[in-house]
Amino acid sequence: MHGGGVRQRKRLALLTALLEDRQIYVFDEWAADQEPRFRDVFYHEILTDLKRRGKTVIVITHDDRYFDCADQLVKLDFGLVAV
Repeated sequence: MHGGGVRQRKRLALLTALLEDRQIYVFDEWAADQEPRFRDVFYHEILTDLKRRGKTVIVITHDDRYFDCADQLVKLDFGLVAV
C-alpha cells in the first residue's frame, strides 16, 4: 500500500482511539510517515489536548524535532536506558 493509504489508516486508528476516550495512549512512530503539517498538529495540538485532559501518553519516536513536547524523555541506546 502506498504512503497515502498508510497515512489515512493511521489517522483513522487515531480517531478511533480518541473517540474511545482511553486513559493511556501509546503511539509508536505514529507521525513518522505523516505530512509535515499533520505531524505538527499531532505533536502540538492533539498531544497537548490529551495532556490537558489528564491522559497518560507514551510516544515512541526518533524525530528529535519534537523531543521538547515531552514532559519526560527516555532515551534508549541499544535497548538500554541512556542516562
